[in-house]
Amino acid sequence: MRISTSMIYDNAILNMNKSLADYIGLSEQNASKKRINRPSDDPSGMRNVLTSRTLLSEIAQRQENLDTAKGWLSAVDDAIESSSTLVTRLEELAQQASTGTLSAEQRSMIALEAREIYEELVRLANTEFNGDHVLAGHKTDSPAFETCLWATVDDDTLGQDAVVSVSGSSATSIKVQFTSAGTVGTDALTYRYSMDGGNTWIDATLAAGDTELDLGGVQVGLAAGSVVSANTGVDDDTGGTILFVRPAAQYLGDDNDTSPVSLSGTSQVSATAQGYFSGDVLVRFDNDANISGTLDYSYSTDGGHSWVTAQTATGGVLAVPGGYVELTAAPSGDVYSGDILTVRPHEADIKLPISDTSSVTVNAVGKDIFGGLYNGEAAGDPDSNLLEIAGELIGYMEFNQRDAIGDSLEKLKSAHEQLTSAAGEIGGRINRVELAQTSLTLEKDRAETFLSAVEDVDEIQLSVDLARSEYIYQSVLSTSSKILKLSLLDYM
Repeated sequence: MRISTSMIYDNAILNMNKSLADYIGLSEQNASKKRINRPSDDPSGMRNVLTSRTLLSEIAQRQENLDTAKGWLSAVDDAIESSSTLVTRLEELAQQASTGTLSAEQRSMIALEAREIYEELVRLANTEFNGDHVLAGHKTDSPAFETCLWATVDDDTLGQDAVVSVSGSSATSIKVQFTSAGTVGTDALTYRYSMDGGNTWIDATLAAGDTELDLGGVQVGLAAGSVVSANTGVDDDTGGTILFVRPAAQYLGDDNDTSPVSLSGTSQVSATAQGYFSGDVLVRFDNDANISGTLDYSYSTDGGHSWVTAQTATGGVLAVPGGYVELTAAPSGDVYSGDILTVRPHEADIKLPISDTSSVTVNAVGKDIFGGLYNGEAAGDPDSNLLEIAGELIGYMEFNQRDAIGDSLEKLKSAHEQLTSAAGEIGGRINRVELAQTSLTLEKDRAETFLSAVEDVDEIQLSVDLARSEYIYQSVLSTSSKILKLSLLDYM
């Protein structure tokens, strides 16, 4: 076989380039500590690398959600725990104030500490995490509660709904006694009020046709038609209508009391939903009817993929999973076959995903824990409404109402139980988050281990390969330089 000089040169350069490429590739692996630096290094391995990196990115996002959820829930938990400690102290104060041997002045002194506790309870109910108010439902950009005044009605026949508004401010509670009987908004009524624990009184008159009492910087609006009765003396707290204007807190957040309902179609109705709905519920009218009669309907909990049919309703009340939908005429009450109502879940809950299939509510509705006023009336059960009970207690202390203080003490115990129950619920959510964090850490370790096995180099083996590659490259250079110096003329 004839070997030309160009063939010798070509083979020498080819071997040099090949050995250099091997050496450069191993040097790159040594610098990056990665076996795969580009798809051409290992196409199949690169696919596994990209899949693993995507998974790790998803894990990082879920970890961020878990950290956020833990922060929010811990803030709520801390607020409830601190409030529980304050309520314990408030119970102690109420116990002291209910003792028969205390004087009016002593009860008034106890009320000073009770007021400080009240302000601290409101502050805790407005707890923030990273600038968000965690007890205001979705309205996280503003405080859940604001302090105000409200009035407690002390009357055997007149209900608490007689009070419709209280405005103004006062550093002390105010006691109001009616000195004449009659109907608010119709009769001229005389009354007196005290702002110093009953030591001094100011006489005033509610003009015929008026419904708002003027208490020297505080105004109390009463419902027109409320019938009040007269007290016979300053110290007579029986048989007449008495009001105690005292500290209160208004809840400003949103709630989980009702769910929004939207209508698709031309039916002449409006709708509200009551209950607890974990997801959207679709309600379809199956006949033309009026809500005053019998209505056929179906419902779906999977977005309309499947329907539970043959449901009937009378009186415009439709039972659905989680609660019911109530229809009212708007304007006629006629409904048309095929029209659909959509019931959406409660709006106050903020949920963060903690796994591929589950999420956790990270906030709370402040009024369901602390009570207070909501939409012009006491929120929830009046016997466990913490902020209302505490506000009333202060008013009773400042006006030496020993029996009423004892009643408030019993209510405080019920409110304390509500706090404890709320703490248990939040603690359960925190446990879920912590379990998810543990599971996610294990998943992250597995993904990182797999990625390392696919992508990372074996540093010991790489060191050997790199040294060998360098030796080969040097050998090729040395041999090639000698070969390239040879010429057939050397043998002539």
